[in-house]
Amino acid sequence: MPEPSPVQDTREPSSGFVAVGRVLGAWGLQGAVKVESLSDFPDRYAEGASLWLEGEQRQIERRHVSGRALIVKLSGIDDPDAAQRLRGTLLEWPETELRTLAAGEYYQHDLIGLAVQTTAGEPLGDVAALLPTGANDVLVVRGERGEYLLPLIDDVVREIDLTTCTITVELLPGLEPLPARAPGAGPRKLGGRRAQPPARVHRGQGGSAPFDPSSRGKNPTPE
Repeated sequence: MPEPSPVQDTREPSSGFVAVGRVLGAWGLQGAVKVESLSDFPDRYAEGASLWLEGEQRQIERRHVSGRALIVKLSGIDDPDAAQRLRGTLLEWPETELRTLAAGEYYQHDLIGLAVQTTAGEPLGDVAALLPTGANDVLVVRGERGEYLLPLIDDVVREIDLTTCTITVELLPGLEPLPARAPGAGPRKLGGRRAQPPARVHRGQGGSAPFDPSSRGKNPTPE
């Protein structure tokens, strides 16, 4: 039997929701699914907890870890055919019920769309995406001059202000714009998996770990 093709990251969460997981396919004969977690909070997948799938609230009946994935049995999905049809579907959580983060911490989706400027006030563009790498998240910033890939580290990201919807950065040597991409083109692939980076931004599509500008020079401990 041929190997299934990789699950493409093309779906967007429903309005008013954030993605906390992605179904990778069926698992076993009782309707369980293999899930890639997109949340930094393990209790999101506790037995008895609820998640939303295709607009319906479903309870987690049981779960266990399999390598880097989770095996989750959701209520109302009781056979492998029904589970396999969910491949690529997002598991979601209402934005209004996201837990409150500490001061200086952010969810990834809070940063998408923010305007990025240098410490000298030069506009660079808007945050189009965040890319996980093996060391830290990277801001994908697209503007008139092209696309910037800015590491979410203290030396580069000087301030995140959700009130003014701006991020102020220091353009270090080598952080030059790449050629503009065609409209609708996805982010460039940098490789690596999500990790707990020095910058602090939670996945609530949930993020990697939260960013605290006051922690420059320190090595914050991930949750």
